[in-house]
Amino acid sequence: MENPHAWERKKVEVRRLETEIETHLIQLENLGPGVSPQEVKALHDEAVRLVAQLRQSAQMMKDWAEEATGVQANMMRNQAEQCEDVVAEKQRAIRQIAQSINTKRARHELLATVQADISEYTESHRTLNAESDGINKATAAAEQLLMQATSGHEQMKTQHNAFVRAQDRAAQIVGMVPGIDGILKKIRNKRQRDTLVLGTLIAVCLFLIYVFW
Repeated sequence: MENPHAWERKKVEVRRLETEIETHLIQLENLGPGVSPQEVKALHDEAVRLVAQLRQSAQMMKDWAEEATGVQANMMRNQAEQCEDVVAEKQRAIRQIAQSINTKRARHELLATVQADISEYTESHRTLNAESDGINKATAAAEQLLMQATSGHEQMKTQHNAFVRAQDRAAQIVGMVPGIDGILKKIRNKRQRDTLVLGTLIAVCLFLIYVFW
C-alpha cells in the first residue's frame, strides 16, 4: 500500500457502508405485510448492493494487510478480519430478514383468504336465514288458511246438524198435533193432481197444434 492515508479512508468508507446497510435492514424489518413486493425488492436489492461494496472493501483491506510490514501489519490484519466478519453478519441478517418478510406475507395472505372465506360464509348464512324466514312466513300463512278452512268446515257442519235437528223436531211436532199430517197429505195430493191436470192439458194443446198446424 503506497499511500498510508488510503487505509484510513477505507476504514471511513467501511463505517459508512455499515451505517447505510444497518439503515436498510431496519427499514426492511419495519415493513408491514401489506407493503408492495416492489418496495420490498427495492430495499432488499439496495442492501445486497451495499453488502457487496462492503465485501469488496473488506477484500481490499485484507490484500493491503497481507502486503503490510512492520508494527501495524498485525493491526491491519485484525481490522481486515473484523470487516470480513461484519460482511458475513450483514449477509446473514439480510437472509433472515428476507425469510421473515416472506413469512409475514404468507401469513397476511392466509389471513386475507380466511377473512374472505368468513365473509362469504357470513353472506351465505345471511341469505339462508332470509330464505328460512320466508319459508317460515309462508308456512305460517298456510297454517292460518288451513285453520280458517277447518273452522269454516266445522261451522257448516254445525249448521247442517242444527238444520237436521230442526227438521226432525218439525216432523215430531207434526206427528204430535192431530190433523196436521192429514192436511199435509191432502196438500201433497192436491199438488200432484194439479200437476197431472196441467201436464194433460199441455199434452192436449201440443197435440192439437201438431194436428192443425
